[in-house]
Amino acid sequence: MKKNIRSILAVILAVILVALVGTYAILKVRSKDSKTPAETSSESQSESAQSTAPESTSQETATQTEKTTTQQTTKASTNGITEYAYAYAGFSPKVTKIDESKWYLTLVNRDYILPADYTVKTAKTVVDIYGGYDYGLLDYRVAPHYIEMYNAALEDGIKLSPLSGYRSIAHQKRNFEARISLYMKQGYSKKQATIMASEIILPPQTSEHNAGLCMDILSIYESFENTKEYRWLQAHAADYGFVLRYPKDKQSITNITFEPWHWRYVGVEAAKEMKAKNLCLEEYLGVA
Repeated sequence: MKKNIRSILAVILAVILVALVGTYAILKVRSKDSKTPAETSSESQSESAQSTAPESTSQETATQTEKTTTQQTTKASTNGITEYAYAYAGFSPKVTKIDESKWYLTLVNRDYILPADYTVKTAKTVVDIYGGYDYGLLDYRVAPHYIEMYNAALEDGIKLSPLSGYRSIAHQKRNFEARISLYMKQGYSKKQATIMASEIILPPQTSEHNAGLCMDILSIYESFENTKEYRWLQAHAADYGFVLRYPKDKQSITNITFEPWHWRYVGVEAAKEMKAKNLCLEEYLGVA
């Protein structure tokens, strides 16, 4: 009987012990889960601060870099060097220097580009070959000289119909980007596509058309070299301040293939000297 009572007491004590251990564990878990909102918020903010500290530093650095870049770009506009949108394809041009007293000698090519925000005040020349004036626009200071040359040629039975004059940088960019997109769709990388596009269309800011200083006359075919219009221009264009911008024997300097239709205004004095000495604009300006 006594032995049975002891066994029962032992079982009861064991149950009580297990219950106490379980209760302690439950209270510990509840204590952990029942922190005050203030305590939870404090820990959360601490973790957040630790995780975003490097990001905040990066943002400050990025902001500082952006300010520095802006300052450098502003300075670049003055000194002539700036980052170019197509630098990834190997283009690293300088922003051309524009001397307002000799604006007509502004050099524009793949190495010396116009500012991205360059604008031109244009004027009509004569009716273009399409029956309007849209393709015959030039810088308003150049237009009168083209009209004078056009009228002089008419007296000799020659019609120098304008084909393409001023072309905005935005228009040039659309054409160039469209060509890049075309090549990329054919499987070329963006870099390859950009280089290939530049062989067909001059990149934005690198074309004299963007400055309104040149005119493509009547044709865009090399056979224009064999026309009476071309012969007249060769003989008389310099008298009105225009020169053949991309001569056949200067391709290694201009990096542009022979374009008998492309005539650039440089002023009468420079045009006559360039013609007499057989110089292209790069040679005349001493940057060849």
